[in-house]
Amino acid sequence: QQMYVGGLVEGQRIGSDEIILLFHPSHPLADLVALPLGLLSAQRLLVPQPRTRIRQKLEEQLERFGIVPQRIIDCGSLLGVKVAAMEGLGIGVSCRSFAEAELKTQSLKPLTIESPGFALGVHFVSYPDVTLDQERHTAIRSIVEGEGQ
Repeated sequence: QQMYVGGLVEGQRIGSDEIILLFHPSHPLADLVALPLGLLSAQRLLVPQPRTRIRQKLEEQLERFGIVPQRIIDCGSLLGVKVAAMEGLGIGVSCRSFAEAELKTQSLKPLTIESPGFALGVHFVSYPDVTLDQERHTAIRSIVEGEGQ
């Protein structure tokens, strides 16, 4: 599904991902199935760097409901969020696809947030770039178009 086309930029939505909370298996809330958004105010949240879509969505939803977490720790990246959550330093905020390996091995436990608005669109965006030759551009396009079928 074509999202937008401009003179230099073209984008396409190719899927979606869910924002989830990541817990160390021994965390007191790790056995819950879902967490009401309001309970986040009493928690220490491990978040990726500012200006990432995950961080923006989280802040947007917390502000929307007037929730102020006890402490927000900027971990610098999604990898930093996972490592800090695995060390039990707080509750990680990540997308499900980035934590799949840790969820399979159960080194982290996931928790869904009971609030609409925690889905991320995954997009492919391209633009004419002199460093990207036509062959690579065509290969990327064929992969993306194959995802939609």
